[in-house]
Amino acid sequence: MNLWQILRRLFLKTVAAQLQILVGVSLIEILSAHSSDEVYLGERDTKHWIYDAEPLEAFDKFGKKLKEMMLDSKIELERLKCNKLCFIQEVKVD
Repeated sequence: MNLWQILRRLFLKTVAAQLQILVGVSLIEILSAHSSDEVYLGERDTKHWIYDAEPLEAFDKFGKKLKEMMLDSKIELERLKCNKLCFIQEVKVD
């Protein structure tokens, strides 16, 4: 067997069968297609909820409370770190 025959056999082993290629391309086509009425996560079918004041106020209130909680927890964490360091320094001094 000469070099060209070996290379040809290697190349033919890398090429998929026609049926496999057809199934693969068909699957990709089906999965990539979608209907125009699909709604994805993060999207809304209608935009009316954006203009409703009550949900917007609730969202703002929630955001402010979340920021306060994060700030409080950060302050508490710093206080605990300081207490721990102060305690360690006192123990080392004694």
